[in-house]
Amino acid sequence: MGKLNYYTYGQYKQGDGWRPNSQYRQVGAYTALQYQASERLQLGFEYTHMYYLSQQAGGLTDEMFLEDPAFSNRTRNWFRVNWNLANFSVEYQLAPQVKVYSRTFGLYAGRTSLGLLETPDVEDPMSNRDLIDGQFRNLGNETRVVFNYPSGFDDYKNTLLVGSRLYRGVTNFSQSFGTDGADPDFTRVDTAFLDRRRSDFDFPNWNAALFVEKIIRLSPTFSLIPGVRYEHLQTQSEGFFTSTIRTNSFGDFVEQVTYDTTSNQRSIFLYGLGASKTILEEYEIYANATANYRAINFTDVRIQTNTQLVDTLIQDESGYSFDLGVRRLQYSPFFIEASAFYLLYNDRIGEVIDDGLRVRTNIGSAHIFGVELFAEVDLIKALNRPTEHKLSLFVNGSVNRGVYTSINPRALAGVRVGNRVEDLPDYNIKTGLSYGFRDLRASLQGTFVGQQFSDAANTVTPFKGVFGVIPAYQVVDLSASYQFTNTVALEGSVNNLLDAFYFTRRAVAYPGPGIIPALRRTWNLTLVVRL
Repeated sequence: MGKLNYYTYGQYKQGDGWRPNSQYRQVGAYTALQYQASERLQLGFEYTHMYYLSQQAGGLTDEMFLEDPAFSNRTRNWFRVNWNLANFSVEYQLAPQVKVYSRTFGLYAGRTSLGLLETPDVEDPMSNRDLIDGQFRNLGNETRVVFNYPSGFDDYKNTLLVGSRLYRGVTNFSQSFGTDGADPDFTRVDTAFLDRRRSDFDFPNWNAALFVEKIIRLSPTFSLIPGVRYEHLQTQSEGFFTSTIRTNSFGDFVEQVTYDTTSNQRSIFLYGLGASKTILEEYEIYANATANYRAINFTDVRIQTNTQLVDTLIQDESGYSFDLGVRRLQYSPFFIEASAFYLLYNDRIGEVIDDGLRVRTNIGSAHIFGVELFAEVDLIKALNRPTEHKLSLFVNGSVNRGVYTSINPRALAGVRVGNRVEDLPDYNIKTGLSYGFRDLRASLQGTFVGQQFSDAANTVTPFKGVFGVIPAYQVVDLSASYQFTNTVALEGSVNNLLDAFYFTRRAVAYPGPGIIPALRRTWNLTLVVRL
């Protein structure tokens, strides 16, 4: 519409899951506006809204899963999200070779869970439910200035990027007692016996960052990409939590309230270097080395459940990552990319079992390494046979290995040097065939995922469905589409074609705790009409 481009959609979804107690309802809306104010100035605005309410069927123990993966003994667990995200962007051509990008963003959202947090072997006592409420209020800005200038090699240019990021976020997490009903009533309950919240914390924090990246073209075929980033973080925690203390041998208890205020400031310097070399005009060799950092989450700082504790000395993660790879620059009749990677984790965060409780802490240092491969070949074009048929074979996967090389003394509960890193399968491979003929398209894909452990202690004997081995699994998917006219098409798919019996995770909290069974065979059929 003249200088204004716009796009918007609204969506409503409702359904019942394949397990009992798993109904859901979702409302979504999105709007994007882009205004070309002048040849040099472009303004943009985006807004996303999502409301999501789902009933949680809960997790399963290994015995429950083997007997009936569709079983559910949680009839009162619910989860609700109310999400509002907006951003305003500016692009301005400051000079022929200088461009400014600025984006201001904000989040106003809430996330609430209601139900029983006990492991699946515990029957629901039909009493007041656990209510965990999170409220998020965030505002930030990221601005980048990009300079392009001659490199001295024909039309090749060097590029310099300088940027900053400012962020202010306030999050509130509270745990309290909910209603004793079965409906999604997220009201907090205060009674004579339940007269206060179990915990209530505000987490205000600031973040400021400065960063510089540069593409240095040393020749038409060789480039270096160095980058540095300075981060300053200020995190705070203000609130209280309650705990039950036994007062004598007769089983008398008293409720104790603990007020806790902490503040933590740290400055982090991150850096990295990439290199890229073109060889034989068709292939590119690349390598990267970067310093990594991951701050602890709010739930790593304070959470109250009957089955989980958080180490009060838990701290941020850090490390390094390296990769070396080669890729073909042309896609026809075949494409290939292969790489090897190595990651070093310091103070990796995970969970161990100690005296029957799950303890979240810094497990120790870990090394993770492996190889990745993506390859695709157009079989008919490779044979140089002109036809309307198209047939492609592809493979995309990785082989991984991760082990702990040192253990934090606070995490010795069953964790040993040489243990495998949790949630890291031995292999993860997708391969299949794609076929096309005129208006028909079809594809058959197989996914093969190796065994993995769900905890750093490499627990083999299952623990209430939360810890234990996640066995290897294989899944086959089939999809097809047919374009009848320019405006009408029919699309269909069958996921888990062979009706495999598997799971991919053992949840330690919602939507569990316990094993979350994967979907059995499902099919979808869609009629598409373009107006």
